Amino acid sequence: MEDEYMNYDDIISQSSQKIMKIEGDYSDHPDFIKAFASIANDLGEDQLVAAQGPQYMTPAEIDKQIASLQQDGSAYWNKNHPGHALAVQEVQDLLALKLNSQ
Repeated sequence: MEDEYMNYDDIISQSSQKIMKIEGDYSDHPDFIKAFASIANDLGEDQLVAAQGPQYMTPAEIDKQIASLQQDGSAYWNKNHPGHALAVQEVQDLLALKLNSQ
């Protein structure tokens, strides 16, 4: 196989020579600099993209949310708490969501 291909050191040496020639010939040429600056702008760092559309919860996430709302001493268990009706409604909505997702 070595007979068919150049050895690694020869490949590296030739590549280095070609790079040196390119750097010597073009590295300070304004069009060369502009071209690579343009490429750099196009290939900028990746950015996070916010998700679009509806958010989904797994049944396990729904159970966790329900358990959080139904903790001892929470508004869910205290009819006199100002947030009681909201907590009860949210648990009902989560239970309906869980039933629809199965």
